[in-house]
Amino acid sequence: MKPDDKAALPQEKQSTLELPAPGWGYKLSFLIGGIIFSIATYMAGTMLYELELALVDRTVLSWDLLGRTLVSIFQKHILTFTPWVIGTTGVSVALGYLFDKEVQYRKAAERVAATNGLTLLATRRFFMKGFDREVARARRGLSNLFSVVMIDLDDFKEYNDSYGHVAGDRALQNVSYILRRKLRASDIAGRFGGEEVIVLLTGVPKDRAAQVAERMRKEIEEESDVTASIGVASYPDDGQNVEKLIQAADEALYRAKRTGKNKVCLAGSDG
Repeated sequence: MKPDDKAALPQEKQSTLELPAPGWGYKLSFLIGGIIFSIATYMAGTMLYELELALVDRTVLSWDLLGRTLVSIFQKHILTFTPWVIGTTGVSVALGYLFDKEVQYRKAAERVAATNGLTLLATRRFFMKGFDREVARARRGLSNLFSVVMIDLDDFKEYNDSYGHVAGDRALQNVSYILRRKLRASDIAGRFGGEEVIVLLTGVPKDRAAQVAERMRKEIEEESDVTASIGVASYPDDGQNVEKLIQAADEALYRAKRTGKNKVCLAGSDG
């Protein structure tokens, strides 16, 4: 099938380090915090200065004197108090802004590192972390059964050889868009390697996972220029650790390849 036989799906922006501007609540908190900090430090400095004078003059520094000193700050020290408050508040706001940028940059970098740039699916490393976490939750009884769906595009090497790698990349992007559109927020889809995609369906037993996989297969066939063979495995029937589950899903996938392609096969089943 030629790449232009079907309409291209919406193309999305590549994952970038776009940093959101700090919210007004965040800015206001640093502004108020800076004002409070500047007033507190000025008052503390004034009290220490009075204590130093008392020690030099060998006089007793009473609480009454300290109270009068603090009350008179706005009258006697206005020329030093005002620039101090403005300066320290400005420094606090600037530091808060820089701190926010550093936090946002780190979060954005983590998002980019966890996302495959071409498909916008999770990277294999990020997906495997989520997979390990779901297995651990299931073993502790914190989650229900879950299923693994392994997807491989049929004859993709020939597709690349015939139409070029740009068309191949576009086909991968379109298939990834279809998969992301079908998944819930709790599911994870990752690029496993080359044209192979792996999907973790949380809380989904094998029969329902087979239905989801069939809908994926059908939409890939109808809405893209390629077809896909799919293997499905479920925890704990087909494996109780990551390696066994992936192996079971992979074996089901290659059974689909051997028996005609563009179909869904289940682990532990002859079909």
